Amino acid sequence: MLPRALSIGSAALFCLTFSFGADAQYGQPPPPGYGQPPPPGYGQPPPPGYGQPPPPGYGQPPPPGYGQPPPPGYGGYGGPPPPPPRKPPSDDTEWPDISIRADPLDAIIQGRLRLETEVELLDWMTVEFMPTFVVWQTAPTFNLRGRKDNVHQEGDLAGALAGGRIGLGFWVQGKVMEGYVLRLVYSGERYRYVAEYQNPDAFGELEDAATQINRRMYFFFGSHRRWGFFTLGGGIGIGIEMNKQPRCFGPTVDPTSPPQATTSKEFCKSQPDIDGDEFFISLDENRSEILDVNGSLHPVYLEARFSLGVVF
Repeated sequence: MLPRALSIGSAALFCLTFSFGADAQYGQPPPPGYGQPPPPGYGQPPPPGYGQPPPPGYGQPPPPGYGQPPPPGYGGYGGPPPPPPRKPPSDDTEWPDISIRADPLDAIIQGRLRLETEVELLDWMTVEFMPTFVVWQTAPTFNLRGRKDNVHQEGDLAGALAGGRIGLGFWVQGKVMEGYVLRLVYSGERYRYVAEYQNPDAFGELEDAATQINRRMYFFFGSHRRWGFFTLGGGIGIGIEMNKQPRCFGPTVDPTSPPQATTSKEFCKSQPDIDGDEFFISLDENRSEILDVNGSLHPVYLEARFSLGVVF
């Protein structure tokens, strides 16, 4: 009887304990987030491509060289650094200064127009080209000594072209086309002088014509000013004639004939009353009046320049 009563008591105690533990757990609060709305995207269809087979090459062995040490010099280790990248060509190309000018006074007084084209060589040096044209055949200088007006000048190359000049300019202040300049100029020009007669001479000619070739070296000192594109310059120079070509008149075989022109230096030097360096043109058919077309200081020549033009 006693063992049975103990068994029944033990069973009752176990049931009471289980019931109490269950009631205690059921009465606890729910965990955090319980009963909250689901996160965004919950229950949405999967993204495109989900569950598709992998792309070609997935899982294949790596290419040759993968995982190998870098070549020498890579990253600055094991060799010299790589050369610097090449600079792109610059569009800021500096063009030399160019000036185009003309001397209007020389054209009016001597009838000779020189077109001056000057180009920068260095910051302090320029080169100058000057073709010479005869634009006035009977210029005022032909009548300064009161001679007859039946003589005129012509260019002896092509049309009015008589030759040209070339020179170097050394700019004292170190800036071309502005300030003081020293010039060394070579001149090579050919002029044809013609004197027309009213009556034919003893040889049946109605004119006396001769070509004079000038080869001179000039030294100039000048200055230039600039206002934007406009430029004004001037200067004075001294030159020396290197081609001392005489022309004089001597007797002919027939003593009744007028003297005939010759360019013999020995003959002209031997004639009385002349120096032998003159270049004579006869102004009449009898050779009674002659003209020396050389300058009064020949073989030395003084020359002034006055130039107007542009610089770009």
